[in-house]
Amino acid sequence: MIGWILVCHLVGDYLLQTKKMAMYKVRDFIWTNIHAFVYTLPFIFWLRVSPQAAVTIYVTHIIIDRFSLARYLMIAKGSPPNDVYVYDDGFKYPIYSGNLFLVYVVTDNTLHLLINYFAIRLWG
Repeated sequence: MIGWILVCHLVGDYLLQTKKMAMYKVRDFIWTNIHAFVYTLPFIFWLRVSPQAAVTIYVTHIIIDRFSLARYLMIAKGSPPNDVYVYDDGFKYPIYSGNLFLVYVVTDNTLHLLINYFAIRLWG
């Protein structure tokens, strides 16, 4: 089952995520919700998770992505963002680049995978 959780995560977070979702999920709650809903679909249709597990996966995905929780974990470990992304409207958002980007991605994926695993183990 762990392999299928990983597959559902990769499909939902990478294959089904559009560029617009990726760009705006950290600053627009509507895009965060759209992304989290689309992300949860593989878990519902392939793993047939319970409604409780689906809601847990959906809600925690919103929280992790909207507030970029992986960034705060990295800051707590002594790695603040090392770059800034500037949106078309001038909005600046701190990001990681270079090798730190890979650490950020692994941290983010680990958060999602742990929560998904325990939600499915707890509620099926």
